[in-house]
Amino acid sequence: MSSALSKEDLDTLHLLVQHVLRAFYEPKYTVVMDQLVRHPVLKDDDLAGRMGLQVKELNKVMAVLENDGLIKVHRQNELKEGAQRSVGRQYYYIDYQSFCNVVKWRVAEMRRKIDTNLRNELDNKGYICPQCHKSFSPLEADKLIDFMAGTFNCDICHAELVDNENAESVRGSQDRMQRFNRQMRLIREGLRRTEEMVLPAFDVSVWIKNNIIDVERAKAAAQSGGLKIAGASGEGKHEDTIGIVLSVDKDEATQRAERDREAAAKRQQNALPTWHLKSTISGDLTALGIKETARSETHTNGSVDKLPNSNDAILPHRDRGL
Repeated sequence: MSSALSKEDLDTLHLLVQHVLRAFYEPKYTVVMDQLVRHPVLKDDDLAGRMGLQVKELNKVMAVLENDGLIKVHRQNELKEGAQRSVGRQYYYIDYQSFCNVVKWRVAEMRRKIDTNLRNELDNKGYICPQCHKSFSPLEADKLIDFMAGTFNCDICHAELVDNENAESVRGSQDRMQRFNRQMRLIREGLRRTEEMVLPAFDVSVWIKNNIIDVERAKAAAQSGGLKIAGASGEGKHEDTIGIVLSVDKDEATQRAERDREAAAKRQQNALPTWHLKSTISGDLTALGIKETARSETHTNGSVDKLPNSNDAILPHRDRGL
């Protein structure tokens, strides 16, 4: 709908909504409508979060606005990702064509009621003496009639009575009409401007699918499968995700060099203390020292090119020596 209306037209509609809500509703309804003015459609939990309310509390507020015809509600069942049962969701929005028609009718109805009361007050305004200013109700007039002259005369000064245009009830009705016209000036001006607009139809279900449901699905896919190993997705299924290929292939020389470094680090870590290998008194080799020297010579002379493939073959000699 917004694409077919100019910015000036949208500003006029938004301002009309704000004038109507501030004239007739409590602040909580005004705040809700201000949110719907800024966003074409809002889901119930999203709007509740913006308002700081629970969804059930929000639904009570929205029920009043819906019953008054100011908003529309689109209801549909949705199945969340991985869920077994569908959940009912409500989407709130303003149908500006319907909104304008409802406001026009309500303003016209209020004016009709005030005008009807004013006419009734004028018909029952009574009479007043222009000399002594005594007032008489319509029911008292039959006692004051002068059949010869065909007039109503005051029972005190006998002056002819006139219509009491200044009766309190008449003044009250006139004042209500003046206040109504003054307070409705901005709303009536906004309605007049909307009559010059062509408000297009708004397909809320299409808007929700394109702007809410599809966007949420894309976000969920990005969060759950944004980083995937290439080839993990099913055949024939295209997903807008990022593929990462992990390359772990190394040549034999590189692997052998890494094993050599690991083995050297383990040997240094597992080396026996010097006081285990030599006597601290005579300096001669101990039994462990003799065995360790023989093992080192064997390793140096012929086993460099026959390194084991794992640490399990390197470490056990210490346990056997002990």
